[in-house]
Amino acid sequence: MDALKAELAKKRKAGEEADGSRPQKYMRRGDIERIKVEAERAKEAELKKKQEAAEVARAEVSSSES
Repeated sequence: MDALKAELAKKRKAGEEADGSRPQKYMRRGDIERIKVEAERAKEAELKKKQEAAEVARAEVSSSES
């Protein structure tokens, strides 16, 4: 039982540190959609960075071949 209480306390503390406010029991649909959009934008930005890095690498290879 003590292990269960300790685990619950650990999760509660982790949730408080991440948000800074009291954890919510429910989430609003708008909040969920906002989180999804932010995740998609981050994923697109990461993909764009990778593509730009690949283009730079290709440009370096082609310039060194000349």
